[in-house]
Amino acid sequence: MRHVFVGDVHGMSDELQSLVSKLKLAQGDTLVFVGDLVDKGPDSVGVVRLVRELAESGPAEVVLVEGNHEDKHRRFRRNLVVRPKVAADQASASPELAEITDGLSDEDVVFLDTAVPFHRVPEHELLVVHGGVPGDMDEFPDSVEEPVDLVGK
Repeated sequence: MRHVFVGDVHGMSDELQSLVSKLKLAQGDTLVFVGDLVDKGPDSVGVVRLVRELAESGPAEVVLVEGNHEDKHRRFRRNLVVRPKVAADQASASPELAEITDGLSDEDVVFLDTAVPFHRVPEHELLVVHGGVPGDMDEFPDSVEEPVDLVGK
């Protein structure tokens, strides 16, 4: 049983596909993506789709820890519905928001919405986070099911 951690893929689908094939993932392995699947690279939609498909049918468990880029896209998608003017301003400042959102399937969006703020690996005494943990935060809850205030107390 292995834990493999991959961070900051940033739209590099060919490189991710190459890495995944070299990992030779097996039943019982856990593949933890440590945020920032999207933006910067040429194929953010392809990366999301590849990770989603690994989660749905791969031999390993897949965990997606939300990074700041997934957070930005989640807020944009929400604003499209509840604050269209804000979404338009966001898209003007970052055109990739609309482009990537338009390319995502409903299944891709549902998968992105499963991202967790952190992931514990008790057998290795690890806490996996992408970043942005407030300096005054003393401890994380035991699980993501418990309330967590990552903005501060």
